[in-house]
Formats: sequence, C-alpha cells, structure tokens
Amino acid sequence: MPKASARSIVEKFCLELPREIQQVNAILNAQSDSRFEHAKKLKSLQEECHRLRGSSYCMGFPTLGAEFTKMEQDCALPRDPKEAMDPRKIERIRLRLAKVKSIAGKLSADQSRLVHRLENATRPAQPPAPPKPSSPPDDDFFMI
Repeated sequence: MPKASARSIVEKFCLELPREIQQVNAILNAQSDSRFEHAKKLKSLQEECHRLRGSSYCMGFPTLGAEFTKMEQDCALPRDPKEAMDPRKIERIRLRLAKVKSIAGKLSADQSRLVHRLENATRPAQPPAPPKPSSPPDDDFFMI
C-alpha cells in the first residue's frame, strides 16, 4: 500500500471538515430539556471542539484551530452545577461556528502551513549566488 503524502492527508481533512462542522452544529441544535441534558450537550460540544482544534493545528491551519479553541472554552460548564449556562455563550458558539463554516468552505491544502513547510523542505536548495567581482584596489593602497 503506497504511503499517503501530507498533501493528500490535508486534502482529505479539508474535504471532511464541512461534515465535521455539521456534526458540531447538530449537537449544538439538539434539544436539551433538563440541566443534565444541557450539561451533556455542552460536554459533547467541548469534546468535538477539542478534537477539531487539535486536528486543525496538526493539519497546519492555526486560525481554524484558534477558533475551535475559543469554542471549546465557551463550552466550559459553569462551576456551580445549579447555575444555568449563560445564553450569551451559546450565541457566541453559534457565531464562531458560522465563522468556522465560512473558513472551512474556502480551505485547501495549498493554505496549510504543514504542507508549505514539508514541500519547501523537500525542494533542492538553491545554489549559492556567484561572488560579486571585486574592483581592483586603488593605486594609493600600495604606497607606503
């Protein structure tokens, strides 16, 4: 079985990302009638955002990874289990998800820092430029 190139792996990530974002969106939009269900939903969201954050950074998309990091932080449960989740956080998650969705729609392996780094590392080094001709020393130089 031939080895997959970094470019092909990143291309697959770019193709799969919209489906992954749809899954996050489905979790976000799932009905949660009780605090327990709501907490479970937030935990699932946090896990998905954490996974996608790591994948994004590994594939060479730090901007995308940063957005998933912010979403993951917004999914943090309140310290007091009796405290309700701030609805503004849910709205922030929705806005970030919309931003991620728009980024993902335009993503390609050509934009990956990983691909750039690896492909630039495998290119042969440019030969050094020939030395510039020097001008002959002034006649005064040899006078003592």
